[in-house]
Amino acid sequence: MNVCNKPTNKIKIGITFRLPEISKEIFSNGIGQNALYFYTLLLNIGYDVYLIVNDSIKRVDILNNIYGINNSTLKYIDIDDFAQQTSFDIIFQLGLSIGQDYILKLRECGVKIVAYKCGNGYIMQMENALFNHKKLEVMDLSKYDEIWSIPQMVNTNLHYWKTLHRCKCIEVPFIWSPLAIEQVEKEYISNGVITNSQYKNRGPIKNIGIFEPNLNVFKWAFPALLVCENSYRSIPEKIDNVYVTNVYDSFTEKINILVKPLDLFKDKKISIDGRFPIPFFMAKYTDIAVSHQWENPLNYLYLDLAWMGWPIVHNAELCKDIGYYYEGFNYEMGGKVLTDVILNHDKNAVEYKKRNRKLIDRYLPTNKELQEKYKQLIDDLLS
Repeated sequence: MNVCNKPTNKIKIGITFRLPEISKEIFSNGIGQNALYFYTLLLNIGYDVYLIVNDSIKRVDILNNIYGINNSTLKYIDIDDFAQQTSFDIIFQLGLSIGQDYILKLRECGVKIVAYKCGNGYIMQMENALFNHKKLEVMDLSKYDEIWSIPQMVNTNLHYWKTLHRCKCIEVPFIWSPLAIEQVEKEYISNGVITNSQYKNRGPIKNIGIFEPNLNVFKWAFPALLVCENSYRSIPEKIDNVYVTNVYDSFTEKINILVKPLDLFKDKKISIDGRFPIPFFMAKYTDIAVSHQWENPLNYLYLDLAWMGWPIVHNAELCKDIGYYYEGFNYEMGGKVLTDVILNHDKNAVEYKKRNRKLIDRYLPTNKELQEKYKQLIDDLLS
């Protein structure tokens, strides 16, 4: 239809969502997960929610197998068609970008357009500009009604986006669900790859896993290695190996140079590995995960592992009550925390899992307080 046609009953909301090539890749990045968790939250509140997707005809099998989503009730529209659907009240640009022409047309009909930001645009643009990682293009400064930012992106990005886009920018609550981690566990168990991805006590000597993506300055492996090094210096007999994953060919030579001064390297306690599904890797090879971030202080990794009962040592101040926390760039403190985990976690493993699940409830799409916060944000947007 080419005329404005607003609904008279339920508030109608669209969320852009990029379909992957295969179903299991839906959860390979945080943005895809965020879109589905947001979709689930809005459904739980009672809104009329649609996913706005790419290549819906070509990838209909993927749409019919989105983990945790009832495919008999799933509503979606292809992005090539949705601009004609002016009956939407709100469109959230999250997984797919909307063209400027589409945005102008929708806004003429009173559709609110919100950019839901999950990535650190400031740091990525900075890296691209300074280090020529990618060809720079003119930034899309489409006229959004609002920009919504998840909490961990606020410090470096909120005023950056506000200045560039000249619109209201606000912080919104974080959403997480065990949907992804439990689905991956289910698949691996059904295929006989693992028997269980929940934490298990394998004995007093521990293997450590580092899972930073090593794609940007805010999450790379070397700081976490320094935490492990400090712990190893105090209890070398208790650490069998440190597995550094997500190391790609271009990074392998560099990380091998960086680790040479470490006792872990001299004692042949470091393994450099590629990318693996974390539940599989933890269940097969490691007992504790160590992480470090800069300007990304809330992360799916910490919640995934803590939910399953795995000890996660991290420096993410926005969730310092979850897992085991150390401050900032204090690798000595991190080493002491890791040492304490190695020596004492197994005494409190059951309580640790129970405590973390209770704390993580605040992020779940079923949490009533979280639902009320988003309902108020949407009421404010529409008013």
